[in-house]
Amino acid sequence: MKRAVDRHRRAGQFLLTGSANLLLMQRVSESLAGRASYLTLWPMTRREQQGQGRCGIWEELLASDDGEWLELLRAQDAAPEDWRALAQHGGFPVPALQLSSAADRAVWFDGYVRTY
Repeated sequence: MKRAVDRHRRAGQFLLTGSANLLLMQRVSESLAGRASYLTLWPMTRREQQGQGRCGIWEELLASDDGEWLELLRAQDAAPEDWRALAQHGGFPVPALQLSSAADRAVWFDGYVRTY
């Protein structure tokens, strides 16, 4: 990869994903220093999971006085959801959107299949 980037310096040739930061790892022969930039991706919000483009009422909350927040929240027409069930699904795309059973999510989050 280093050779390919050095041969043809063009931004956006590669998209590497993973949870390791090569700059922080010991004994890495190539850190891609000067050739790579790192971006932290946060889990999906509930609105993203639901396919809604807006960021909810955050814009209205931040634009209003603290004393108006309760009234703004009460005016929302969203049905209450069980936060425990949402937390169990997590915020990453596959478990949050596609894995419906606790056993399926356990495989994702634990990284291995348990056999009994």
